[in-house]
Amino acid sequence: MASTNSRKIGFALLMIFLGALFLFDNLDLYDLHIPYYFTKWYTFLFLVGLFLLLVREKSGPGITLLIIGAVFFTADVIDVRIWSLWPVALIAVGIAILFRRRNVPDTPNTGAHPMDTIDEVAIFGGVERTVHSQKFKGGKLSAIFGGVEVDLSKAKLEPGDHVIDLFVLFGGGTIYVNPEMNVEVRVTSIFGGYSDERGGINLEDEGSKLIITGTVLFGGGEVKLRARS
Repeated sequence: MASTNSRKIGFALLMIFLGALFLFDNLDLYDLHIPYYFTKWYTFLFLVGLFLLLVREKSGPGITLLIIGAVFFTADVIDVRIWSLWPVALIAVGIAILFRRRNVPDTPNTGAHPMDTIDEVAIFGGVERTVHSQKFKGGKLSAIFGGVEVDLSKAKLEPGDHVIDLFVLFGGGTIYVNPEMNVEVRVTSIFGGYSDERGGINLEDEGSKLIITGTVLFGGGEVKLRARS
């Protein structure tokens, strides 16, 4: 399998090549005879999907965007109503979940007590969870056409680095932390946003760190402060 660096180089060369072709076409230096559907907005979805799949190694979100782009491409080319292809959304959701489960271990911390981890899924609905663990070790959150809210303000981290892996598709995810937690946000947002509302606060918690990572597609969310009660 090609290395990450070689995939980055390959994707970069592809972008340079496509950019040069479109530039020559716009300057009338070369007539590409590009089919109209290659200049539509959904072409951008294909490019972002390829970037996530090949460069960032995020299989689930990458394939999801490729499928969404393919749906609009198919509807445009064969001239069918886009809503006739709505079942493809279910296929995209299923593929995203499968790839996420493959890339993230089912058990965030082997041997950890269930109360010290989270694994919440919200599909076409909402989930709220308050964590009281004093040895919190991370976990997984998924929101698909729904919302998930986790309150960690009463919790305390186990020493070391711990990860919450977040996946949002057409939904939202909010995480409340207390001011004593050292938190780092590494969420990738596509056609959406994930914000850190703590105002730059990043305090040490006895050598512990909570890393919030994952992907937000067509959705949103935030990390907020909530004082211990």
